[in-house]
Amino acid sequence: MVVTIGVFLLRTESLEGAYEVIRTAEAADDVRTALVARGATIAVLDWRGEWEALERDASEALELATRMGAARFEAAAVPHLGVAMAAQGRVEQARATLRTAYAKGHEAGLAFYGPIILGVMALVTDEPERRRELLDEAQQLLEGGCVSHNYLRFYPYGMYVAWALGDADRLERYADALEAYAAAEPLPWTELFVPWGRTLARALRGEVDAAALRALRERVAEQELSLAAAPLDVLLGSAETAPFTRGSAR
Repeated sequence: MVVTIGVFLLRTESLEGAYEVIRTAEAADDVRTALVARGATIAVLDWRGEWEALERDASEALELATRMGAARFEAAAVPHLGVAMAAQGRVEQARATLRTAYAKGHEAGLAFYGPIILGVMALVTDEPERRRELLDEAQQLLEGGCVSHNYLRFYPYGMYVAWALGDADRLERYADALEAYAAAEPLPWTELFVPWGRTLARALRGEVDAAALRALRERVAEQELSLAAAPLDVLLGSAETAPFTRGSAR
């Protein structure tokens, strides 16, 4: 759990620490601890854009969760397996996996992981209106009360999708919501993604200059968050496209 919290503290050793936990847990045949640690690696690998490693870890997490009969942990593994497949071009397989993710989310109770599942589905969906529907469904769940990791992890996904949609107003709403959620105890995670979202919103409106984009790009690069860097690279003209700009699965 220290490693899991380290993800939201943007501690760069979180990934290595999680793998150390996994090795120790596997040696002790401690399936639950190994499974929780896989959750920490998944949380890091998707934003790093390390798709092969994400698929491997999500697959292993799903196998462990299935062995335990833990529906909640299955629901937490399957969407990231789907996004890894989509990022690597296996669209049909990703579609089937994401349908499974949604079903698992209902089985486990959507308050546990539902907004994250919906955020990932919106990330890789290619129909603009369907993306908005998925984001709105996630927001309704959040307003009804969910486990805390949903707020911290959905809003960055939502901001990325809003940027891909060219929706500056939605971007700002999500940045504001993330800031408000952590207002009593801001985290390095929120202190990075809130200005990231607001900068993307201003860029969509033509209200931010290249110097500000480059400064944020350097800050994101320090954390090796290549998925967060991708929209900035497009805006700076150093990349033509970004992952999931139009999506890969629905």
